[in-house]
Amino acid sequence: MHTNWFVRRGLHAAFLLFAVSALSFLMARIAPGSFFDDLSLNPQIQPETIAKLRLRYGVDSPFPQRYALWLASAARGDFGNSLAYHRPVAEILWPRAQSTLALTAGALALAWLLALPLAMLCAACPRSLPGHFGTAVSTVLMAIPELLLALGLLYIVVKARLPSLIGGLAMPLAVLAAGAFPVLFTHARAALEDASDTSYIRAARAHGIRGARLWFYFILPAAANPLISLFGVSVGGLIGASLVVETVLSRPGLGPLFLEAISTRDPDIVTAVMLLSAVFAIAGNLLADILHGICDPRIRNAVP
Repeated sequence: MHTNWFVRRGLHAAFLLFAVSALSFLMARIAPGSFFDDLSLNPQIQPETIAKLRLRYGVDSPFPQRYALWLASAARGDFGNSLAYHRPVAEILWPRAQSTLALTAGALALAWLLALPLAMLCAACPRSLPGHFGTAVSTVLMAIPELLLALGLLYIVVKARLPSLIGGLAMPLAVLAAGAFPVLFTHARAALEDASDTSYIRAARAHGIRGARLWFYFILPAAANPLISLFGVSVGGLIGASLVVETVLSRPGLGPLFLEAISTRDPDIVTAVMLLSAVFAIAGNLLADILHGICDPRIRNAVP
């Protein structure tokens, strides 16, 4: 039963990934205009040359055939060929993907390291100064989009004459962590307060259990399910935000590559970036599902 549950979760993620790949492939190709339309405006390029390129890349083939060829290329790890760079997409994609993944993982870790301890402190002492401070900071940050945070931080850095920070890891890391913090703090605090108010925890306190033992052996396990769900959702949210922040702060990641591919109408790169962003989000949710199944046997034994 347990093995079947994990297999079902994996098959569900695989089916979702297949559906995303088909939609990404379709959306990248039904947009008005194409790479070859721009080439045709160049008087130095002969129509015969454009016709040969269209034949070479199979852009006039039926959609199912083109998708099958692209899917086979993606299975090999190439993800098609870039029309602008004349290279396999993977050669362009992977260095950018590593940069985005490092940024997202760092921001996720930093946001959780800030939000969870403060949420624990606020849940333990809801009317304390840290509780009011955490609520005020999360309220302010929640009202500011990541784009505005990035522009504000960029303005401060320029005014402070610190150009070395622009294009590095520190600025986008700070912006992403600040954008993720209020949601993580608010939901983690609510989950911990609900867990602290259960009869199970009151009974533990009545038996003299206090301090770190109460938190790590009773309250945090009781709040594990909503915290794990919050972790899965936060991965997808940070991936989407990182594409915007990287573009604004000129960090070489998937965000600027995606914008460039849209402007040059390079469909295979557009498809690959959309698919890879979905892979990160689906992987985060799949990891959350697996952790749910490990931590709570009731979920594994539930009827799908």
